[in-house]
Amino acid sequence: MKNNTSGFWLKRFALAALSAIALPAVAQSSGPAAPVACIDEVRTLGTSLLTKVATVPLNLPVLNFGIVDGRRFASIDVLRHACGGSQSAVIVSIDDHATWSGFPPPTMLYPEFRATQDGHVATLTAVSLASGHRIAPKSIGNIGISGLGLWSFASLEVASGEVDLNRAFVLTVVDPFNPAGFNAVSVPAFQPTPATYPNAYGPRRINGRYAGNYFDPARPGEGIIVEIGDVPGQAGKHFLQFSWFTYDNSGNPFWISGGGNFSDGDRQLQQMPAAFRGGGGFAGSNAADSLTIWGTVDMEFSDCDSLDLSYVGKRGLPSDVPTGIGRLHWKRLTAISGYSCK
Repeated sequence: MKNNTSGFWLKRFALAALSAIALPAVAQSSGPAAPVACIDEVRTLGTSLLTKVATVPLNLPVLNFGIVDGRRFASIDVLRHACGGSQSAVIVSIDDHATWSGFPPPTMLYPEFRATQDGHVATLTAVSLASGHRIAPKSIGNIGISGLGLWSFASLEVASGEVDLNRAFVLTVVDPFNPAGFNAVSVPAFQPTPATYPNAYGPRRINGRYAGNYFDPARPGEGIIVEIGDVPGQAGKHFLQFSWFTYDNSGNPFWISGGGNFSDGDRQLQQMPAAFRGGGGFAGSNAADSLTIWGTVDMEFSDCDSLDLSYVGKRGLPSDVPTGIGRLHWKRLTAISGYSCK
């Protein structure tokens, strides 16, 4: 049985062609210690998934109408968020312990962060979880905490140097106006257990960064396109739509489409309805038949590059329609430009 849904042939051709190309190796470099998709979990779900691992007390200079006006006590909580496997995100939460009056309120100047590990010292960049903006090391001291509250909750990534923030390191918080003034604290290694970091186990929480093309490198020529988006007008509600390019029992191209909705924090989509069409003609010369329900599909993502798909095809379909029950583990082939998962 042939199934010609207008608009999908080009996707099918591109997927088949790309699946024969080996993916290049990605070199390690400075940057996020955790996948960007993991940072998005914190942005979406807040502090409920974080584990505090250290606290740094310090006095930061106060800027009042552009002039340094004394110092105030602050503390920085260092937290980890489990990203699955051996990876975690390092988050800092800054509390200035101050009640301000007047307008504009005075602001404590943002400190510099450094990490020391195995004799190496790395400069760290703070990335606002509220906006995604970065405080580059050169701008340290030019941004205040209280007057720009979106900076008080940030992830840390390596700006320069050679350290692994998933291993134990010493975090040094440097006074922006007095480099000789600093406080340091030991941050333990990320060593998750089901009790301490349950989020490290099981599939990842689904978000748009998992969209893309997936296939089995050992069986090129078959694959799936996954699209993930927001349900209009429903905050925290999203949809996943897929187009599975496979073959019927006669070896002819056959594709199965379906999808479902999910909420913030969901790790799986289960029993998504899947359907197919037949009877169409090349370039839309014939209108395709109405949808025929094929079965159901479950999906989850174990990491940025892995999709696990389970399927149940219903009985009673025409003899050339593929069916059955099974589970597939596919690897990422392509991703959306500018929207990396890693």
